[in-house]
Amino acid sequence: MVILIQYIHFKTTGSLWQPSMNLGYIVAMPLVPILIIGTIISRSFYRKTGNAWLGGLVNTLLFTIITCANTATSFHYILG
Repeated sequence: MVILIQYIHFKTTGSLWQPSMNLGYIVAMPLVPILIIGTIISRSFYRKTGNAWLGGLVNTLLFTIITCANTATSFHYILG
């Protein structure tokens, strides 16, 4: 929702909704597909094993790695 607000505001006014949060929105962009993929992974593990904890554990490990990799690539923008 925040990403949608950011783009609509930029399209209509030509400026960002919260200019101080530019990098925050760049880092937040992968969250949309991550949440979709996480739902699919959790449901598939639950159907195969009947254990909801396994899907949560796999998602935790996978998304931690994705977030760390995203932060590492975004860190270049911070240092310029």
